[in-house]
Amino acid sequence: MEVQQTVAVRHEEVRVEREPVTEANRSDAMGGPDSARPSTK
Repeated sequence: MEVQQTVAVRHEEVRVEREPVTEANRSDAMGGPDSARPSTK
């Protein structure tokens, strides 16, 4: 017996961007994620 079934496949990509921590941005960097950005969960 042969069975055919359609299965949904989802491909997600994530891009991580990093920048150096400097004296100018230290408080923002140590404060965690930017709350102004929408969550992508």
